[in-house]
Amino acid sequence: MGEIEPNDVAVFILPGGDRWETMPIEFELACALKRLDAQTVPIAAICAATVVIARLGLLRGRQHTSNGLKYLQLHVPEYHEAQNYVEAPAVRDRGLITASGIADIEFARELFEELGVLSPNDRAVWVDIFRNARLPGFPSSFPASLVRFASSRSRTPAALFCNDSGGSAPSR
Repeated sequence: MGEIEPNDVAVFILPGGDRWETMPIEFELACALKRLDAQTVPIAAICAATVVIARLGLLRGRQHTSNGLKYLQLHVPEYHEAQNYVEAPAVRDRGLITASGIADIEFARELFEELGVLSPNDRAVWVDIFRNARLPGFPSSFPASLVRFASSRSRTPAALFCNDSGGSAPSR
């Protein structure tokens, strides 16, 4: 974690999992997140990973969401940002993306928007496809940019954001 170069990180994604509710935050992870945030590298946390962000104070002054306001208050006694809590599946505010554990599609949409992936219209179509499990008007009215986007990727979408195979992250 100490070797992370902020200029090489397009977005840092913290996956959910109940470990965040009970385990202490590793010192190296805390330092890396604070450093990335200070250098305006986007950070995204879904489900229980929002607990880490809250414990580190990264929610301060930013709109955010989680698995519920009471959930954050239960797991982070020092949490005092209720005025900035938004009851929404996913929220993006100044480089911080937070989402409920059941909002995977909305979480990805906010990541796409933060990174400038696809046009606003194509992002809406993408959300519709994955939220409703259907291709709208395929193939005649399917946006060509989505076809190009999908066909230009030889890896899964997750690999586009978290590359642990030794390659580089997408440039910002």
